[in-house]
Amino acid sequence: MTVTTAVALNNASEEWVIDAGARRIGKSALSWPYLPTTSRVIDLSAYNFIQGLWDSSLATPDVQELADYLAMSTFCHLFDGWRYLSESALASIRGSRNISLHLAYYAEVRAALSILASNGVGIVNNKNFAIQASGNVDWFSGKTHEVIWKAISLWAENPFSAQKVQSCLGAYGMNVDEWAEICGGKPSVNSFVEEWLKNWSIDLKTLKQDSTYRNTVTYNIDLRAQALDGISSMWLSFVKTAPLAFSPAAPAQLGTIDLAIIHSLCVKCRDILSMGDHDFWEQVEQELVRLKGMSAADAQSLVSEVKNAHRTAGGRLIRLANKTAPISTAAVFSRALFLLRLASAIVKQQWSQMRLRATGGTISWHREVLVNYGIHSHLWERQSPPTDFFMLDQDITDAAGDVEKWQNSTSRASFSPYAMWRDMPHSLFKICQLERLGILSLAV
Repeated sequence: MTVTTAVALNNASEEWVIDAGARRIGKSALSWPYLPTTSRVIDLSAYNFIQGLWDSSLATPDVQELADYLAMSTFCHLFDGWRYLSESALASIRGSRNISLHLAYYAEVRAALSILASNGVGIVNNKNFAIQASGNVDWFSGKTHEVIWKAISLWAENPFSAQKVQSCLGAYGMNVDEWAEICGGKPSVNSFVEEWLKNWSIDLKTLKQDSTYRNTVTYNIDLRAQALDGISSMWLSFVKTAPLAFSPAAPAQLGTIDLAIIHSLCVKCRDILSMGDHDFWEQVEQELVRLKGMSAADAQSLVSEVKNAHRTAGGRLIRLANKTAPISTAAVFSRALFLLRLASAIVKQQWSQMRLRATGGTISWHREVLVNYGIHSHLWERQSPPTDFFMLDQDITDAAGDVEKWQNSTSRASFSPYAMWRDMPHSLFKICQLERLGILSLAV
């Protein structure tokens, strides 16, 4: 039956999506798209299939195929989001700032679609649906971009979503919920997470502003005084350092972006407890020793890293993504990065849940998807994929080092975009291969 977007989101469940990935995808078809040739959602036929089912009660096989489509959508939208952002980064250092913003906005869109699909919600050209845990399907209409942002905002307000974020993000082997306990803020952790989602990425007003800004730069000519200016050394530094926030730093942790999220949580806890800075961090050290069995020296070292996380590349991204920051290409790019990080964490956790339900506890198509995405992104040869994805960021890290050396040899006043491309085109291209981060975010 047709319902409002709010009702559909409230009723939606991930259960059928997880079951599709665990029991059907990759079973009868061992190669892409991992669905049988009889599937009604392959070969660009999904829209016609969904349109034919619109606003009707469905038999179980129909619901299963909708769930198959969503299970594939979770990572397909995610990978496309990383590719959009990769192209956005490249466009920006080629001087195409407006095109860069356009592409970063679509990275936001794809990340949002991935999150919604993980929750059992499909947005398909005004024929939208949500699968309930019971197997009933709610139908709801709405223009694509408007309904995406409304739906993702409703998702962010759901307590279940806050709990999901708590369990799938963290640092140093401890998720958000565990950190909240260590910091003395466990009773308030749900409200913290809801505030993060609103502040950094999923605020309806901010997302609508991003959409309006995207429309402005996409469909209008740019007659601003600075429209034809080349990029600055400062912007090159931003593009160079942003990917470094995702370099693996520990098991299940993507570098300083995850650490900066935990720093924000700690600061919130400190303020709620009305504690002084020194006393609060000393208490965190003591709780790490008491609850996690750390040595005093290890606890002190870890707390030192968390305390300084706001000064890192991850901390800067969070500041730029905040809804209070002026709207700009950097702000939209940062929000897209945060949304992609969140979507990646949700998909990774859902893949773990699929493996728990799968026969034998393993699913071969997970690794195959990552390998094939890397081949499709021209990251390696088909016959020699990496055995370990953990070092996949090394090329970006090395390239960023080369760019930094070049910048250090050139004064900011004499910075030349032409000389930049003349001297190090290979390194510039490498720092924009953000598809690597998409693979890392699911593999680490």
